[in-house]
Amino acid sequence: MARRSKKQSVESLPLHPRLQRLLANHGIRYVEDLVKKCPKDLLQIWYVGKKKLSEIEQALAAVGLTLKENPPPPPPVDVNAAAIKGFQNTIRAFFSRKWMKEGIGTGRFELARFEECLRSEWDLALVRRVMES
Repeated sequence: MARRSKKQSVESLPLHPRLQRLLANHGIRYVEDLVKKCPKDLLQIWYVGKKKLSEIEQALAAVGLTLKENPPPPPPVDVNAAAIKGFQNTIRAFFSRKWMKEGIGTGRFELARFEECLRSEWDLALVRRVMES
């Protein structure tokens, strides 16, 4: 079969009419729109499962086209680094509120000293003592 243009309607593909209407209802009216989708995107459409996805892939293969590849998975999150960052933000917020409440001014010196402790090897017992005071 000859290679078709991407500007052609999805209705020109050898797909079941119900599937053609389903794609059209989701804004996929042209083959160009269809090849911009990855399988993961199409599986999120209601009533599109593995069988219908296979039918779409076969219809595109018949005209010499394919779907876009699935995006790579996101990189793993370093849970320890995220937890430490969250803890640091919590401590910063606590000290900011405490300094504002006690009227110590901006507390830039104390905050800078505390930031230095957080960047270096800091001691949780020291942080707890400071928070309790």
